[in-house]
Amino acid sequence: MSEDDELGTWNQQFSSVGFDELLAEIGSEPRKAVEQVRQWISEQLSWKPNLKHYQSSWGWAEGYEGQSELDAPLCGVFLIPEPERERVAVSFSRSGIGLIRDAALSKSVRAEVRDGTCVRDIIWVECSLQTPADAESVCDLLGVLSD
Repeated sequence: MSEDDELGTWNQQFSSVGFDELLAEIGSEPRKAVEQVRQWISEQLSWKPNLKHYQSSWGWAEGYEGQSELDAPLCGVFLIPEPERERVAVSFSRSGIGLIRDAALSKSVRAEVRDGTCVRDIIWVECSLQTPADAESVCDLLGVLSD
C-alpha cells in the first residue's frame, strides 16, 4: 500500500475528486452529519459550493461563502470530510458573538465557539460532525448567524 492510499483522497492535493467521492471515504454517521449541514446550507442560504484543496490545514473541503441579503454576520461555511475527524469550519463577524450569547445552542457548540480563533474582525470556529446531533447543533448555530 502506498502512502497516498493510506491518506485516502481527502489529502491528495493533485487528485481529481468530487465531494461525493470524499464522502464515500468517511463513516456512515459522519456522512449523514455532513450531508445534513450541506442540505441546510443549500436550502437556507442558497450559497454555491466550491470544492478546493486547502493545503495542510483542511485538505479537501467544500466551501460556501457569501453575504446574506440582511447583512448577517455569517461569512463562510467549510465542510471538511477528513476521515475520523469530520468537521465544519464556520467564519463570522464579531457581531455574531452577541447573537450566539443570547441563543439556545448546545454546550458542545458553545465550547467550540469559545475555542475559536479571531483574525481581525472575523471569528473562525471548527465544529465536529460525527453524528446527526452534531449536525443539528451546527445548523442551529448557522441559523443564529444567518438571521
